[in-house]
Amino acid sequence: EAARGSSRAGEARELAGTAQRNAERALTQSADAVVRATDAGKIAGLAVQRSREGAFAIPELGEVRWECHRVKGPTWVARNVGTALAHSALLTDATRPPKYIRPDEVIPRDVGPGDHLQFRAFSDAAVRSPRIRVAWREDGDNSARTQELTLIIG
Repeated sequence: EAARGSSRAGEARELAGTAQRNAERALTQSADAVVRATDAGKIAGLAVQRSREGAFAIPELGEVRWECHRVKGPTWVARNVGTALAHSALLTDATRPPKYIRPDEVIPRDVGPGDHLQFRAFSDAAVRSPRIRVAWREDGDNSARTQELTLIIG
């Protein structure tokens, strides 16, 4: 009788362990689904907000697009307002001569939708509207893409 009880207790522990692992797996899958839904909602919300503001047309699925915004003083950001990940993105000075833009990052990195590259922009009497160039690669396409933007510093 004691041996049978001990055997049943072992089976119960094994079943409890399996149930615990299944519960942990379900919790992880649920959390992953919430993160994916939240990210999709942020992207859709950003596109709708920008569309209402008339800032740009809603980007095509999988498109990378950049917008510049002044943060404070000489600090600006180039934000990926598209819906795709920009692989190996790098911001550079496209002004001639190139002395008005100072990127905070000099090593290319992946920039997801809503993320940004920060930089500092300066002007003088010769150049009131410096330009930036952002270069990146997109999924499934190994060729470099670029977009240039002109800043209005006033």
